Parts: sequence; structure tokens; C-alpha cells
Amino acid sequence: MYHSNNTSGFRPSRVRAGPTTFIRDLPYSVLVNVAKQLDPDGTSTTWRDLALNIPISSMNPNPRFTNNDIQHFELSTQRGKSATEAVLQAWATSNVTAQDLVNVFHKMHLPKLADIVLPPEPLPQRRFDPPSYRETMGLDAEPSKAPTHQSTGFQQTASHVSSTQSMGKREPIEHDSMSLRQPTENCTTDISEHLSLEELSLDKNLPSFSYSDLSELTSNFNESCKLGEGAFGSVFSGNLHLPKHKPIKSDARKIAIKRLKLDAPDLAVAVAEQFKKEIHIISELEHENILPLVGYSCDGPELCLVYDFMFNGSLSSNLQGCREGTNQLSVAQRLQIAEGSAAGIEYLHNKKLVHRDIKSSNILLDTETRPRISDFGLIRSVISAPETTSTVTKNPIGTPLYMAPEAIRGEVSTAMDVYSFGIVILELLTSRAVYDRDRSPPSLLDYVMDKCDEQQDAIMDLIDNEAGHWRYSVAMEIYELSSDCLNYRRKTRPAMSKVLTNIRTMREKMH
Repeated sequence: MYHSNNTSGFRPSRVRAGPTTFIRDLPYSVLVNVAKQLDPDGTSTTWRDLALNIPISSMNPNPRFTNNDIQHFELSTQRGKSATEAVLQAWATSNVTAQDLVNVFHKMHLPKLADIVLPPEPLPQRRFDPPSYRETMGLDAEPSKAPTHQSTGFQQTASHVSSTQSMGKREPIEHDSMSLRQPTENCTTDISEHLSLEELSLDKNLPSFSYSDLSELTSNFNESCKLGEGAFGSVFSGNLHLPKHKPIKSDARKIAIKRLKLDAPDLAVAVAEQFKKEIHIISELEHENILPLVGYSCDGPELCLVYDFMFNGSLSSNLQGCREGTNQLSVAQRLQIAEGSAAGIEYLHNKKLVHRDIKSSNILLDTETRPRISDFGLIRSVISAPETTSTVTKNPIGTPLYMAPEAIRGEVSTAMDVYSFGIVILELLTSRAVYDRDRSPPSLLDYVMDKCDEQQDAIMDLIDNEAGHWRYSVAMEIYELSSDCLNYRRKTRPAMSKVLTNIRTMREKMH
């Protein structure tokens, strides 16, 4: 979150969002710029006007938000936060798109805000052909004239694909003849003639899939196999039968396929960077709490990344099931998930990597409810692993409700993952939604703080007793650990190694 009077000069991402991009997947810098125009009181149009102009649906033009809702949003300003952001977060729960937001801005006669969300396409130039994928990567230049791309860590402006919201919700289609093939020396794409693995510096030890096989596996990437969608592409499920002699786990039958879009020239470099990043970085990670990368495909019109399929979906969907009474996670399972997630994050930090988007929807559960950290589209390296060291990015990005305060200023450090994990701990303890517009205040963190400001043990009234018996001492220690992780000052937050040690101690007390 950020202060409503933010003047730090955030800029919209260079990556262009599309009309069908979900509002929740817009670059955070876009929301910052919109909020800067609507948050200040005394202007001709404010966040209240936005809230009153948002319809119930495209078929029902009546205002979606009531006066009671607006009073809830008002609380954000009283806490020094953005009311505009609160409005958009509440609306985003309905899977609305960037085009829906643009329509509202046009209705309000605010074309400049509409252009922030969906910048107008540049005027076509005469005799101009969009650059090919090879050209955007500088692959067709003479060796002595090839452009040099200075490394800036990882691509930060990309709205990433979330492969975790509903993974495991649908059964993959059956396909008995599908098999995995070993990497080829030259892997060519339809849009980048003869794009070789050596040119892209891909990992030749990582198995490759043919695009045609993946297309067949998903019935030509049919909607019935889709698990999720974002600005960079979509995620599909598939069922894979592997030969026993292939170097893949024998139980890796079901897979999740992240298909990255390459149809927009202005996105080609960003997509390629994400593709290379996940192959180079994630393929080298070996930890039981990290979602493994199974392979990739680069011989078709779009690049694909292939992961193990997690049968129990995301922690977020499981907690939603707990709230709805359709699922339950026991106290023991929650502590197991907390420990495993902390172990996975600690492993990344030891590798001098910051995930930057830790949240319950990016924690997947396998058949034994063991957690796997997933979705590495925002991962970034840091010079030094300790949480006291940080780097700076001009493009703050992440999920607002989980973002550490300093992340809004562009600071990147391992401490930001610790903060996000503090929110996850509160979710595990209470089973309550991170954002609930029918709750006052709607943010889970603000809600818990309001209840526990004067008396810490008030948390006992908020815990999910349907999970079973919580020992008072353990429940209080979990809450105190979450509070430590959520400390406003990043340098006073515990290192993830300490968080992990504390959680393991709690698990022992429960036995």
C-alpha cells in the first residue's frame, strides 16, 4: 500500500496491458498513477466518483458499491492509504478487465486515465514491419554490431501469469500416446526462423516438448483445459504418459503448461526474458518446496513452460473452501504448510533470490498437502542475501495486499518476502479472506490490527476453530511471529531462517 499523497513519481510499465487483462494483473505502477489522480480531495473528480460510476455488471448499470461500501473505502484514507486502490481491489474480485475500467473512465469523461490503463496504439508508420522475435533479441545483427543488453536483474514490468488460482480444479484430458523428447540442438519457432538453443542460451539439459504435442495434449489449447490467464499468457492442464527411462520423476503424469504470448512485438523482449529467466533460474532450483520446472517448448508460434501439476490446487483456493465449508485444513496441516512454505522461501533467499510475489495463491499443494512455491515471473536476484541489503527498481510490482511498505518505494530485498509471508500466516491462522468488502475494514491486516491493537489475545476470537484445537500458546506465538514479519521497518523483520526455526518449534509443541 502507499500513502494517498504519493509523489514519488511512479511511471506506468513499459509493458502494454491488453483489453482482456484482469485489473488484478495490471502493473502496480498503473494503479499508482490512477490513484494519484483520484485520491486527493478537492479535485473535480475523486475516488468517490469512481466508486459511484462502477456498475454491478455490463448488463446492470446500477452502482455496484453502496454508501456503506464507500464508508469502508474512506477508512483507507484515514489510515494514510489509497482509497482508489481499495475501490479497484474490491472490484477486481469480480474478474473485471482493463477494458471494463477504461469504459468507466470514458463514462466519467476521463480519457487521460483511460490512456494510462490502455495506452493508445502508436500510429502506423509507412514501410514498417513489426520486428521479428529474432530482431527484438538482436539475433540478426552482425557479431560486431549486435546490441548489448545490460542485465538489470529480471524483467520487472511484466504482468505475470498466475498459474495458481485454480490449478487442480479440472481433470486433464487423457492422452495415452504423448511422450517426452530429449532436447534438440536447434529448436526453431514459426516467428523466428532457426532460433537455436545456443543463441538463446537455453539449458540443453532441460527436456524440450514439441509445440504440436502440447497442442494435441490440450486439444489445441482448448478453454476446457485452461487453469488461468494473465497479460503474458495462459496456463493449461494436460495428462502426460512418460517412458520409464526418461529422466523425469515417474509420478509426473499430469502437467501444467504455461503458454507465453508472442503475438505483440512490443512484448516480445519481455516475454523472452521471462522465458529465459524461468529456464535459467528455476531449472537449477532443487527443493521439495519449490514447484519444479519439467521442461519447455520453443518450436512453435508461442513459447511454453511445463511444470508438475499440483493436485490440491493453491492454498488460497483451499482456504476459500474452508470458509465455504467444502474443505478443511487441520491445524497440523496448516503448520506443515507454513513450515514448508518458509523452507522454500528460505531456500530462495540462500540463493540470493527474492520471489517478490509471495501469497497464498502462489503456494500450491501436492497430493499430500505439501506446499510448493510457484509463479516466478517476478523473481529477482539481490547482491547479498541478508534482509538488511536492498536494491532499487523504478517499477514497483506485486500484489498490493501482500506488498511490503518499502516495496512501493521500489526497494527490493529478502525482507519483502518476509512481510508477504506474514500475511500468509494470518490467512493460515484465521482462514479469512485477504480482502472482503463486506468486512470493516476489508483488508485482513487492518482488520486483525483493529481487533488486536489493545489486546493481543483477541486473536483467539479470530482463529479458525473448524481446523481443530489450537493450543493457546501456539496460536499466540503464530500471531506474534506474523506481527514480527509485518513490522513496518524491514530491517527489524526476522530473517526467513529464524521464521522457519520458530515454526518448527511450534510444530513440536503441537505433538
